[in-house]
Amino acid sequence: MNYVVDMKKTGAHMKELFAEKNITVDDIRKELGLKSKQSVYRWFYGAALPTVGHLYTLACMLQVPVDELLVLTTETLSDERVMEIIKWCNDKMKESDKLRLSYWENLGVVILPLDL
Repeated sequence: MNYVVDMKKTGAHMKELFAEKNITVDDIRKELGLKSKQSVYRWFYGAALPTVGHLYTLACMLQVPVDELLVLTTETLSDERVMEIIKWCNDKMKESDKLRLSYWENLGVVILPLDL
């Protein structure tokens, strides 16, 4: 069993905590030094999560521990999901290998396979 941050519930929870303290999105933006309110809205609607540094500042603004901002859920990975993750990792390794080989080829170095 894995614990994961539920982004939608975390966003709704943070939005509620800030509303209770009458802290506006613009107050948050100013405190974090953000150029626009877009990031804060993305957090509140579960499209993204704040960075660790921003989480710390948000927790200080609310005077709560950082872990009180997060809503965790348990996730059991299905066999299908595990296979998707393995395939994704394998594809990324192949892409990386191709890039590495093309780099060496451009330098004129020949890479021989290990299983001769």
